[in-house]
Amino acid sequence: MNKHEVFKHFSDIFDDMLYHSLFWNTYFQAPYSMESASGSIDDIAFPENLSMKFGATRGCLIDTNYDYVVKFDIEGDANGYACEREEYLYDKAIDAGIEQYFAECVYLGTYTKTIHFYDYRDIDRNMSWCDYDWREFEQDFMENEDYFGEIHDITISIPLYAYPKAHPHYFMGVAGSQDENEYINKAQKIVSPMRDSNLAVAVDFIRQYGEEAYQRVTDFLYENDINDLHCANFADIEGHYVAIDYAGYHDCYSTDSDY
Repeated sequence: MNKHEVFKHFSDIFDDMLYHSLFWNTYFQAPYSMESASGSIDDIAFPENLSMKFGATRGCLIDTNYDYVVKFDIEGDANGYACEREEYLYDKAIDAGIEQYFAECVYLGTYTKTIHFYDYRDIDRNMSWCDYDWREFEQDFMENEDYFGEIHDITISIPLYAYPKAHPHYFMGVAGSQDENEYINKAQKIVSPMRDSNLAVAVDFIRQYGEEAYQRVTDFLYENDINDLHCANFADIEGHYVAIDYAGYHDCYSTDSDY
């Protein structure tokens, strides 16, 4: 990976987003505070090759014409920030000799941009964006702009992390043939965060890598408090079934672990 080239590619996209959108100028000042309960931020207009997806703690910018995606943290939990944690966990997986089962996480740098705009707190006092979609937000923004106070120079800073682009993994199912039942029996025999999240995850992992690898990865998951390994957090990268989201999720009351 040419980190400089990947960083510049996505920085140019962020520049374009901020240049063209009142919404993103507000959103990137405090991302989590503007999360939409309806999830309609995901539907914001982009060029055909671009999309932005959001989870509980991160955003992900995807360019269909590019080999990498970029993730950025929007909210931490009891174990810190997810991208930073995955960079740490991937290094630990290398030390354990099991990195091939995880998507590589690479810190690219911090995207920094100074904009001449309203402070989102001034906007917040005059608008409510819960359940907004971006079109409604921009319409209400223009109607309420007289109440937003002074325009300032505001610096936005977003640490960016690159991941290889993954493709959906189509699960084979967990019932049917005699061979399938054998995989199920093996998956059920070993208690694992993979099995606990979804039996199909465990079955497909054992199908591709075998029982010994499943046990090694299970030990690593428990040692590092990695949970939340549901089907959507696995995908295919170059034909290999890997975890693409493995920071886990830990609310502030769920764990005292550190890293």
